[in-house]
Amino acid sequence: ALDDNMACLNAVKNIYIEKIPAHWVSLNNSIFLCMECSGTHRSYGVNISYVRSATLNTLTNPQLKTLEIGGNKRLREFLKQHRVPSYLSKKQLYNTNIMHYYRRLVKLNNLAQSEVNNEQM
Repeated sequence: ALDDNMACLNAVKNIYIEKIPAHWVSLNNSIFLCMECSGTHRSYGVNISYVRSATLNTLTNPQLKTLEIGGNKRLREFLKQHRVPSYLSKKQLYNTNIMHYYRRLVKLNNLAQSEVNNEQM
């Protein structure tokens, strides 16, 4: 899954599907993005996509756990499993009820993981 997170989830450079490197993350969607898509995600508002730089910002342990729980491949599989139409614009997609549900799942999984880690200490 790590290789899948090295490229932007939303960007396709050309018709040959050349992957664009991801140096940004959307923490509440638990995905990796390129610089251009990170700007687009910022325009959605932090309740939809909380964007940070994977290289310039210092990510906290809970934020890193969030990225481990999710990732680009997991979101793609989730969308496919729930038959989310591929014709939706990115703005429409990230504002759907299923994406609101996904963000809650990521948050809940992160909280549950934190509880397990605290109990093991």
